[in-house]
Amino acid sequence: MPRSQRTHPDQIYSEAKRLVTQGYSIRKAAAELGLPYTTVQNHINGKYKGYITKFGEECMLKPVDEQILINYATFMASRGCPLSRLSLKSVAREIIVSRGGDKRMDPSKGPSERWVTRFLKNHRELRLRVAHPLEHARAIITQDVVDEYFNLLEKCLDEGHLMSEPARIYNCDESGFSGKLNPSRKVIVPKGIRHAYQSYVMLSGHVTLINAISASGQTTPPMLIFSQCLPRDCNDGLPDSWQLKSTEKGFVNSQLFIEWFEGCFVPYIGARRPVLLILDNHATHTSMEFVNLAAKYKVDLLYLPAHTSHLLQPQDVGYFHILKQRVAELSLQLGYLGVRTLPRNLFGKILLQAFNQINGATVSAAFKCTGIYPFNKNVVKALLPATKEQSNTHQPSTSVAGQHESASKENALIKLGIISADLAHILVEPPAPKKAAVTKRATYKHARLLKSNKTTIVQDTAQDPEIEESNSEEFMERDDGICVVCMVGHIDGYIWVGCDACDKWYHRECLPSSVQALVDLSLITGSQWVCRFCQEE
Repeated sequence: MPRSQRTHPDQIYSEAKRLVTQGYSIRKAAAELGLPYTTVQNHINGKYKGYITKFGEECMLKPVDEQILINYATFMASRGCPLSRLSLKSVAREIIVSRGGDKRMDPSKGPSERWVTRFLKNHRELRLRVAHPLEHARAIITQDVVDEYFNLLEKCLDEGHLMSEPARIYNCDESGFSGKLNPSRKVIVPKGIRHAYQSYVMLSGHVTLINAISASGQTTPPMLIFSQCLPRDCNDGLPDSWQLKSTEKGFVNSQLFIEWFEGCFVPYIGARRPVLLILDNHATHTSMEFVNLAAKYKVDLLYLPAHTSHLLQPQDVGYFHILKQRVAELSLQLGYLGVRTLPRNLFGKILLQAFNQINGATVSAAFKCTGIYPFNKNVVKALLPATKEQSNTHQPSTSVAGQHESASKENALIKLGIISADLAHILVEPPAPKKAAVTKRATYKHARLLKSNKTTIVQDTAQDPEIEESNSEEFMERDDGICVVCMVGHIDGYIWVGCDACDKWYHRECLPSSVQALVDLSLITGSQWVCRFCQEE
């Protein structure tokens, strides 16, 4: 891009000299003619006599191409495939060469590192950030799944009159502590030191924390699960409301989660009902005993869609990271006193201090950034757009340079207005996510709401399990394509369920309600469901 410099005709400088000779000061004459003061002063003093103004070389990328590169980098970041410094240089080189630029440029490097630094400095809408790893199952979550969850959440909040009562909206989850306790923070070191090192404190064994937070900023008493056995005097100085347990590996199980629910959650959520509890689909959260207890205490259960806790769960998004930083900082203070391995009986005391250092506003902010309270369905955006938007796009172009016409027909970035047609062979879409393998049985893909109605659980009928269409067609070709219960084949609106131990198939609607509940729970947890014939064997 050319420099933002401009030249003035010689007549205007002659006019400036005339004004100065008439008694004007140089500054007043420059202001009168709209010229820079220093420039007028140098011309009057004869500094530029015989000087020919020359501009520097033009920038490698034109302003239009720079904007296209910005749009492309923004789009790729929104799809979970952000550009690195190296890829940014490579893409910029391809654009420069396609515009007839310097073809002698090193194809393995592109523009220099200095160019990348200046490019990011001139365009503040782009930033360099450390990328966090993301599982493939989380990367392919579409906006449809997020929107359906918020629709279900809005329905639950409206029916329970919770829109204005944050004290009745809770989120529970588990988090583990083990190994190195080292806070990720900046430290002060002498100038010239390339690497700053800091000793860390180790935690022997594994400790699992179970707790719940509310949208009003409250934190319920936690449960700590130690590996192997409980350390000696581990409850000294801790509130009586805290529960301390132990398992072989320090992990939670269904029975301990129920004990936490009855001992640490229900007694401290107040008397107003119903209460909404948002949680993920971990196997320990979906046992029939827990579901019945939730109905008994009038606690509505809203299960998050699979693989979306990094977007939708308040504790994962904005609470556990802060809590672990506090625990690491407090442990590091003990390291200054010579402690290298944190005694397990001190972990509870450090965790209590970390809880006290987090105020209610920080806890409430976790619900705000996930769109729960205040309710805002537009806060969370998935990497992949909705299905309707995806249907309007095409697969990435495989054309080579020179085939602009065919590439422009396939590249959906042109329709979105992100790139121009002549760059369709260079700036392509990220790879389309692979379709999940078709399974034998139906699986839950969306959020589920289990509402408490006295002592029964009512499942939201809008969130029935889904079957892949191809799987249904494959089943209809089977010779034994009939339901074992009703001895009838395909019925519109009925869902097929298969036993994991034999080849028997059932209509879900033909099964007793108690068996339907077991089937639904197996779909959530991914466990096996066995029909009664196989159980008797």
